[in-house]
Amino acid sequence: MAIGSLEPHYFAGVTGAHKALTIGVMALGDLTANHEAALEPRAAPLALEGNPVFEGAAATLAALERSGHSLFAVDLIQAGGRVLGCTAGPPLRALREGLPRVRRTFARQVPAPLDLVVSRVAPPLDRSLYQADKGIKNVEGAVRDGGVILLDAACHDGLGIDRFVRLLERAPDHASVLALVRREGYALGDHKAVRLRRLTDVRGVRIGIVSRALADTDARVLHAARFDDRAAAARWALGALGARRTRARDRGGALIVQDAGQVILESAGGRDGSQPRAAASSGSPGTR
Repeated sequence: MAIGSLEPHYFAGVTGAHKALTIGVMALGDLTANHEAALEPRAAPLALEGNPVFEGAAATLAALERSGHSLFAVDLIQAGGRVLGCTAGPPLRALREGLPRVRRTFARQVPAPLDLVVSRVAPPLDRSLYQADKGIKNVEGAVRDGGVILLDAACHDGLGIDRFVRLLERAPDHASVLALVRREGYALGDHKAVRLRRLTDVRGVRIGIVSRALADTDARVLHAARFDDRAAAARWALGALGARRTRARDRGGALIVQDAGQVILESAGGRDGSQPRAAASSGSPGTR
């Protein structure tokens, strides 16, 4: 039996007891193989069908059940220090029963891709860029190609783990970082460097970071711009957007996500074929 917190995960789709029973107890080799699937674009927040990371966990559950193991899951849906819901039963059934509430609590839908998203990441996820990157992954699906993401995160511990930084230093574009990982072998965390280069190189999304702790040289490794304060970052973002620049109040133009470590921003239609809903529930994270 596992007790989990049912909430979005930026590449496993959703985390919860089903993940604790599989990925949470895998041998290192199996865990690495599962996480390597996060290199694929289909490994996205709230995506289940077609997501190779989730499907790997589901296949592991099926194998455990075939071998005679009895599996039971208890999933809590929590936000703002409150328990908003609970499901229990076989792991995948408990997950799917809780998924509508997870969407209502954590997902916000926009009618069309945005020019600009301001992504604010709260502690403890703001401790390093490696962790605060979740605030980019959770909103990038709602930003148009060539748009701008402003990441507002303290990053007191700098960029994060050494391998992540070295990969970015050695590989200036998406093709080279992907080739490097394929040639030298995937290590846990490599997907973050690959996905960041895909966002900035392939999709042309520009990233600004509001952090006094990072150095300008750190930002250049990320192919990002760094700012000491929000006002300077906002001026840069509007300039980067040029003729397409919009004000935050313009419909479909820009949005501020207050807790981007938890909130998932989606364009209409979603990434997993379902129709995400933007209804907010009491105590849930928000946008404005």
